[in-house]
Amino acid sequence: MSDYYTEDLSRFGHRERQMAAELLAAFGTDRDDTEHFDNAGVRVAFNLNSGYVFLVNEEYDVAVMVGGRLVDFLTCPECGHEGARGEDWTDDRHWVDDDGPVYCSDETWMAGWNMPGYMPEVEVERFRDGESALDYVTAELERVWQGLEPGDPAEFSFPVKRTELWENGSTDIPNTGGDHDLGVNYWVEQV
Repeated sequence: MSDYYTEDLSRFGHRERQMAAELLAAFGTDRDDTEHFDNAGVRVAFNLNSGYVFLVNEEYDVAVMVGGRLVDFLTCPECGHEGARGEDWTDDRHWVDDDGPVYCSDETWMAGWNMPGYMPEVEVERFRDGESALDYVTAELERVWQGLEPGDPAEFSFPVKRTELWENGSTDIPNTGGDHDLGVNYWVEQV
């Protein structure tokens, strides 16, 4: 195949064989946290330049050991961004959801909320499409308004209707106001 990649165990050193044994011991067990790694045609591979030992399947998906767990190793086909699923992989343009990896060329949206002048206390949520981002914020507003005491002012009647929030495709979200949520601003943004 190449001078830097091999599946030939005779080219693995002692260290690499131990790493391969750890991969195989985790594969298909409760230590296997892979979510997008098909089990068809699985092989052990070794990158002689980097020293990495990993599992590869017939679709060229890759799995690596991180913290004693077997996880997906993802590579963006557009920009080359790579890393183990989780912190090494996730940024504003790359993440994994139930449908698989999201790459930098995919349309992506973010949604969240914060108090003006303060850093957000919650993680920004990421979505594959604007409709899902709007649904998320609408659901969050409904959740907040469910906690309102009787008689508290609310700009919208409950349950919240998306058409009351998003007119003409605007992503400007009305401030919910009042003392209940301390003037939290909700937002949706295409990245």
